[in-house]
Amino acid sequence: MADFNFIINRIFISEGGESNDAVDRGGLTKYGISQKSYPDLNIRGLTRQQAIDIYRRDFWDRLRGDEIPNDRVGYMLMDMAVNMGIIAAVREFQTAINYAGRVMMSLPEKWQNIVVDGIIGRRTIEALQLCAPDPICDYLLRARCLRYAQIIRDNPSQAKFAVGWIKRAFETWGMG
Repeated sequence: MADFNFIINRIFISEGGESNDAVDRGGLTKYGISQKSYPDLNIRGLTRQQAIDIYRRDFWDRLRGDEIPNDRVGYMLMDMAVNMGIIAAVREFQTAINYAGRVMMSLPEKWQNIVVDGIIGRRTIEALQLCAPDPICDYLLRARCLRYAQIIRDNPSQAKFAVGWIKRAFETWGMG
């Protein structure tokens, strides 16, 4: 099973400390926790342990991280959820599972097309456990890169983050 402590330490490396870039849509951010997402939280006073607790409660548990079969898939999903939001990340994840099911062509028919609804339920976890991680991770890497391109196309001011986003996507794909 995926190891939350291993993954959260990698997330902290990607997210760094405090940031308040005027172009960053998240605004004031510390440990990857943004003021925009948590308007009532004192971001400047946020401790590492508080950030870990938020990541576990608001991300890992919602992603059913303890049921993900390996660190690589768990890390990619968690990092995507932190970077692009849980629902968008889960939809791409479910699409990746469907893709992996078609590529492998060894999944029973009932698992070949799970519903892409942005919620990790029992069927998503059961289908995931039948899939090899490589096609899932490969699909997620492509999906991330395409999403970043779309963000920049829609808002060219975000282009300054492109190199960092792409580097981060490849680090999670290759496990850093």
